[in-house]
Amino acid sequence: MSCSGECQMRSLFRDALHYIPWKHIRSWNCIRCGRCCQEFQINLRFYDYARIAQHWPETVDVDHTGVPFIKRAHGRCVFQHSSGLCRLQPQGMKPIICKLWPFKVFPAARRRGHDNARFHYKDGDFFVYLNPFYKICPGINRGVSKDLPLVVKEIIEIFHNLSRDQQYSTAR
Repeated sequence: MSCSGECQMRSLFRDALHYIPWKHIRSWNCIRCGRCCQEFQINLRFYDYARIAQHWPETVDVDHTGVPFIKRAHGRCVFQHSSGLCRLQPQGMKPIICKLWPFKVFPAARRRGHDNARFHYKDGDFFVYLNPFYKICPGINRGVSKDLPLVVKEIIEIFHNLSRDQQYSTAR
């Protein structure tokens, strides 16, 4: 028996309560589908908001709770090109939340027994998970398995250095 649209949404939201350790997937590769730019409001860190607003103030706003975000047009982020790529990336201004998608970095495990989320980098351990809404990303389990640790390493570096360029964690 197949699951209806409503059933699939319930499943997606039930799964959204849980972060998935990065070692639970085989690989990841951005395939330029643009679903992340279409499905979500792109919330910004203040750093990203200030940089974007300086050049294109009409493209950003702040919601009723004070969270800055990128406006949408035609069902997607205003900076998404029809090719699926981000118009901000060549400018070196792609928001951190977009650079990290579909991953999330934490300084400690989200739950006991999450050694599969651990990634040792330099002198410390980081806990890297897939965003709870990762299932919308068709790039999961696509790509080369041996590149996944390189992706995760890059995600940690981006997490700590907002201006780091992307090599493995973006469309190639």
